[in-house]
Amino acid sequence: MSEKKGRKSPCRRAMVEFSNFLDAACLTENEMMGATFTWYNGQKGVMRILSVLDKSLINDSWNDKFRNWKVKVFPQTKSDHYLLFGECNEIAKPCNIPFHYLQSWSKVDKFREMVKNCWKQPLSTTPLFNIMMKLRRLKVEIKIWKKKALDNAIHNKKELEGEILQLHIGQEDDETDDTLYTQMVLKTKELEQIEDKEEEDWHQRLREKWLLAGDRNTAYFHQTTHMKLANTCILEIIDQFGAMISNQDYIKDYIVNYYADKFVQHEVVKVLPVNNKMGNAPSICSCRWTLPNIGEVKQCCDGPALGNPGPSGIGVVYRDCEGRVLGTLSKAVGSTTNYLAEAQAIVDGVEKAIHRGWTTLWIVSDLSATIKAFISS
Repeated sequence: MSEKKGRKSPCRRAMVEFSNFLDAACLTENEMMGATFTWYNGQKGVMRILSVLDKSLINDSWNDKFRNWKVKVFPQTKSDHYLLFGECNEIAKPCNIPFHYLQSWSKVDKFREMVKNCWKQPLSTTPLFNIMMKLRRLKVEIKIWKKKALDNAIHNKKELEGEILQLHIGQEDDETDDTLYTQMVLKTKELEQIEDKEEEDWHQRLREKWLLAGDRNTAYFHQTTHMKLANTCILEIIDQFGAMISNQDYIKDYIVNYYADKFVQHEVVKVLPVNNKMGNAPSICSCRWTLPNIGEVKQCCDGPALGNPGPSGIGVVYRDCEGRVLGTLSKAVGSTTNYLAEAQAIVDGVEKAIHRGWTTLWIVSDLSATIKAFISS
């Protein structure tokens, strides 16, 4: 979408410089609701200019602290600039989130043992239903285990970070102490294992490639995922009467009621006097589409007319001995009869085939009179 309407196009050099500045400052443009443009020069006709001069820019720290930050553009009043109003919209976490398995769980201690113990517990049901019930039970157990494992991982990560900091401070006081260095290396490896699992989880959730090979981009995965979640939230809708709904409970009820009314079975208000006489059932005949011989080209022609005479068109399809389409031809031929349209389809099709070097043709048409006339020259 262009960020300017009216008069001259924006300067491309300035746009590139501004984009480079955003990249260098690690800033991201925040999605805005409401009006598309944020500035209007107040002129009329060809002198009118609309542009996006005012933007909302955020960094990773802001996005991490205010997850659902949104900016709404309000109509202009006394100023030629529109009012930008930002707020944090908190949306309750839904209770019906789909269950997804993360690959990093298999690397956690006692996870496989927990799965085996849960699967071995007997169930007195039919075999097919037994598998479904076991999977449902296992999903509940994994959710409970995941919450405990996640809390432990966060606690262990904070402890390791504190221990590494203390070891680093101690090493600054005595740089010759190899014991502190060895302990810091071991603690750093433990911390890297926890961070590697976090990266794998976020990488699987985000389904994107790394921006810089070899760098740790867990923060990038966090910020990008949070921005995607914020952009997909429905914060406001307009009902059929033009009223704005911003309350989340009202939005949920409105959407549910809308689709319930849309797909409900309506009662018959008035019966129209239509004859319900059933027609004859269609008879299905066997047919076979024969391929041409090697070296031949099959030319399937058709020339329908809407009326006799009436607006007409022709169509031709060329196929080889393996059924592959070699080419097509279609065009309008004006007002004519079915016979003349079919004849022109054959003639134009043959001319195009000869032009392409296809001299051995098998011509197919559904109008017997045209075929007889073509054979008898």
